[in-house]
Amino acid sequence: MPPEAPALAWAESVLGRPVTAARGLREGGSPWWLDSDGGSAVLHTGRKPADLRTQVAALRAAEEHGVPAPRVLGQGDGLLLTTALPGGSKLTGPAPPGRLRAMGAALRVLAAVRLDPTDDLPLRHRPIEGEPFTPTALQRAAEALLADLPEPDGPTVLVHGDLWTGNTMWEGDELTGFIDWDCAGVGHVGLDLGSLRCDAAIAAGLPAADLVLEGWGEPPPTWPGGTSSRR
Repeated sequence: MPPEAPALAWAESVLGRPVTAARGLREGGSPWWLDSDGGSAVLHTGRKPADLRTQVAALRAAEEHGVPAPRVLGQGDGLLLTTALPGGSKLTGPAPPGRLRAMGAALRVLAAVRLDPTDDLPLRHRPIEGEPFTPTALQRAAEALLADLPEPDGPTVLVHGDLWTGNTMWEGDELTGFIDWDCAGVGHVGLDLGSLRCDAAIAAGLPAADLVLEGWGEPPPTWPGGTSSRR
């Protein structure tokens, strides 16, 4: 089922051309991959105003600082249209070691974007903050342990807020960007680094988390629009 007609018409007005095909990227629904004669774009529908403002603010900051991410084409009432990054995010198994190191290195690009909190990019203390979920007993125990620890000092930087392998795009072994910035904000870089290492450990075992950390210690890659490039 394609997006509702008003949303699709709005996207076509932003693109300035008709959409020839649309497919849902998440369980057959939003976000939508849109194809047209002039290329592809991604349409997010049904966005809450606060979530939309956060995502737009994060993508604007990413563009300003050369972070690989989709670029905003237009925003409307609960709607967001962005560019489509090349490649894909699906894996048939755990991420290979080269990808894990590449993601750790790429995180250095985010860590270089120092920002103060704003209404649209609030201070984040943990991944997926603000998203409703029912914690398990193990999660409650972990939160109790963390509550007794001080938050690390250091500058606040742009954080993705939900960083795992499924929110990265790849062409072969080359990272093309970070997607799904719904939980973005500013905070300590350890928020994203810890999230990424946790995902790696769950998917491929504890040694995989060390591969992400190895990448973190390497010089960060950059992309067209950034300060330098290895591409």
